[in-house]
Amino acid sequence: MFALTNSEIAARCPQVFQTDYSQARTQKYQQFTTANVIDALRSEGFEVTNAFSQARNNTRFSKHCVRLSHRDFLDTLHPSEERPEIVIVNSHDGSSSFRIMAGIFRLVCSNGLIVATDTTANQRVIHRWDNNNIDAVINTALHVAEQAKESYELIDQMKSQNLSEKQQKEYATKAAQIRLAYNKKAQVQFADNLLIPRRHDDNITPSIWRTYNVVQENCIKGGQTVGSRVLRPLTNISQNLEVNRKLWNEAVALIA
Repeated sequence: MFALTNSEIAARCPQVFQTDYSQARTQKYQQFTTANVIDALRSEGFEVTNAFSQARNNTRFSKHCVRLSHRDFLDTLHPSEERPEIVIVNSHDGSSSFRIMAGIFRLVCSNGLIVATDTTANQRVIHRWDNNNIDAVINTALHVAEQAKESYELIDQMKSQNLSEKQQKEYATKAAQIRLAYNKKAQVQFADNLLIPRRHDDNITPSIWRTYNVVQENCIKGGQTVGSRVLRPLTNISQNLEVNRKLWNEAVALIA
């Protein structure tokens, strides 16, 4: 099983187990402790597969992300290439609400995708006294898990439909606009780089799924020369989630 133990989670992301919160918050602030949500989801059959904190401003209260999959999808003897996930984002310093999103994990590149296409698969819970209901949070997470499974079923459609060279370039152009919204001059050069696969298996068929994965991985992991600099990996949690979500939506729009 690919599940992480509490000690492994703590080593990667100690913010998960914080039981207090930044004193800069108002009296209305009510913390949803990430560890408590994880415990409740484990009782529903989910396990943590990854956890990490905000790269910058990394304090014990800072924003962190936890990804969970149901045990049914964590077969180490016969692992599937993809699996649906619940993605949780939280902080204990008031920098974010408690967010629950649908996701897909791709085993071949250890890459986490965000597939929230609408409000049902992208829920927020505000840290306030009138929302102090762990059952409501868990019910929301379980609902999002169902949305993730539905998105997971779209993958077969993406795998079965190939894109023309023109369609691939159009998708890469949109991806460049999403990733480099702040630098229009560099978008053309970046779009060409986005279609270069990082592994041979991704160069086999020009399907929507393969094209999306190549572009998504290049957008998130960076490393390309853009102008006079090398693009850094996208480590900011909020930006990572937003770019992921938009790339998924553009890929789904290509399904005929």
